[in-house]
Amino acid sequence: MKKINLDKIIAISGTPGLYKVISQGTKGVIVENIIDKKRTIVLNNNKIYSLDSIRIFVQDGEKPIEQAMYNLFETLDGKPAPHHKSSSDEEIKQLFEKAISDYDRENVSINNMRKLIQWYNTLQQANLLEVVEETPSEEKGAIENSNKQEVSETPSTNSKEKKEAKTKAKKTSSSKEINENTEEPAAPKKRGRKKKSESENE
Repeated sequence: MKKINLDKIIAISGTPGLYKVISQGTKGVIVENIIDKKRTIVLNNNKIYSLDSIRIFVQDGEKPIEQAMYNLFETLDGKPAPHHKSSSDEEIKQLFEKAISDYDRENVSINNMRKLIQWYNTLQQANLLEVVEETPSEEKGAIENSNKQEVSETPSTNSKEKKEAKTKAKKTSSSKEINENTEEPAAPKKRGRKKKSESENE
């Protein structure tokens, strides 16, 4: 299966544009803006998102963003997409309908679409829309990684349960943070107090 090569391409939370990872330092990551080629250090406390780890919800599961990018590339014949800000919602949706016809209408918002198109145009401007062939081993690895993220989920044919599972997965995927402190504090033990009161009565 064909895809766009997004290896080492990242987005930084709160920072516009896309960057390429140059090297890993002790205090952070040295990155290069793919447009102006300026290099900077991104400290370890910044949130960094590897584009090749992002997925888009489709009707039967998830589609890697590399494949979604290729769908846009093929539909647009490698040309720029409509601008992500100035284009109307209808224009954006029409492009998605044509390029990624199986996208999940309930879980993929217009903002998700605009973001993908913005990244596509940035890569197109930088001449980084490199088409590569995905190997069977890569496809197997993607499936295994996806299964690891879906913990405690059981197969179900109930559409309502599927929607709830997708919504839960979407929230986890977007934040990439799991709250491990969800357990309620244990109630104080009263057994010791009870024994004490009985001994006092005696």
